[in-house]
Amino acid sequence: MEPSVAVCARKKRPRPAKRKYDGAAELCARLVRRYATEPAIESLRLFRQMVFCWWTGNGDAHLKNFSLLTGVDGIVQLSPAYDLLCTRLLLPDDRFALPVGGKQDGLRRTDWEEYGKYCGLPARSIARELARIVALQKSAIDLVSRSPLSASLRARYVELLGERAKAWI
Repeated sequence: MEPSVAVCARKKRPRPAKRKYDGAAELCARLVRRYATEPAIESLRLFRQMVFCWWTGNGDAHLKNFSLLTGVDGIVQLSPAYDLLCTRLLLPDDRFALPVGGKQDGLRRTDWEEYGKYCGLPARSIARELARIVALQKSAIDLVSRSPLSASLRARYVELLGERAKAWI
């Protein structure tokens, strides 16, 4: 596994671990386009992961959580999503670690559409991916309602999911 920051620093001095927050979603998109064997497929996967992290309140989605893997066959692809957690439940003012279009909070549909375009995705694909999140709203709420979280944290999580999904309507 090779984190995006390691790819970025491959020909330079290694970056200290604390620099994992020094970047933006657009940097990840550029690295995926540059290094992935199938950049169109991996760019869509990156877009999905970024959207999911923001929707679920994962403010700790930093550069090292978006890694590129090189398989034994030499194919370079984005790693499966990992380190997925809702930091907003414990840190209500937590902002998204990687700015999207320069913004770390208050992201709207237009911000994600611009990011999707930056990833090289067609407008139709972007709209489809955002609609998928809205369609998953009920299932996500059902899952949260069955979670072992306290009643107050479940309520806050459901509210967060609803607020963020409304941003895409």
